[in-house]
Amino acid sequence: MKKIRKIVEKHFKVNLASKDRKFIHVFARGCYYKICRDVEKHSYQKIADTMGKNHATVLHGIKMVKNLTETDKELKHSYQMLLNKFNYYNKIKHEMSLTELLTAYNKLLIECDEKDILIEKLNLKIKELEKAIDTIYEYD
Repeated sequence: MKKIRKIVEKHFKVNLASKDRKFIHVFARGCYYKICRDVEKHSYQKIADTMGKNHATVLHGIKMVKNLTETDKELKHSYQMLLNKFNYYNKIKHEMSLTELLTAYNKLLIECDEKDILIEKLNLKIKELEKAIDTIYEYD
């Protein structure tokens, strides 16, 4: 649940332990509760214990997020983006070994380098064409 908490805090740029009652904090805590319950299948009490709350607070937070994401497109999108981040983390955690992860990372670095080289070549061609165009206009 620590990783879920980190992902939620980073996504919303808040500290879930804060007692702040601003909407963003309340919504972020509710999202944390909902992911812990729906995705990880933790009990309400176990989730509550991680936040120093009681099980009723967790239940209320989950219902609040469910209702808000059903009625507000922006909040639904924000929650979905958060869920995607968590699912991506889980995929990496469960499906890729460290060696596979490093291999994929290195392949991406190589691919980026190759694309940078291609971009440089294309920029040179563009400059050559621009010179050719300028030359044509000079003689007209």
